[in-house]
Amino acid sequence: MTLTLIESAFTYRSESGGQSYYFTVVQNMNGTLGCRDMITPFGPIRDSNTQVPQFVTNDKNTAIGQVENILASTSAVNGILTFTAETSQVVTFSTPLANTSYRVQIAPEDNVMFWTTLKSVGGFTITASTTFSGLVGFDVFV
Repeated sequence: MTLTLIESAFTYRSESGGQSYYFTVVQNMNGTLGCRDMITPFGPIRDSNTQVPQFVTNDKNTAIGQVENILASTSAVNGILTFTAETSQVVTFSTPLANTSYRVQIAPEDNVMFWTTLKSVGGFTITASTTFSGLVGFDVFV
């Protein structure tokens, strides 16, 4: 039997002027953070073109930062990679992990998609959707 954590979810309430909005910040097993399940004072959002007030957008960004901080403080391994016109970089663990059921959270400084590939007990590769120059943080959770 294998046990694998699929996602971590953190639910928030954003309030202003008597209006309450709810949303969930989620990290999936590939380390991607996102927001889902937005509920407005009028019910769930069903259309991706629905606009929300600026205070909700600000709170959502703050919540994502809080989740990144929570996850970073509980990670087993973390670091920052410097990409220089590259599409991938390899992370090698100083001590191999027991198995490959770990999760990696990736925190880039720019709006570029990143994901993990080639996971092994000795490390993994962070791959970018395009050639990238900049800093990319990562946290490994076992």
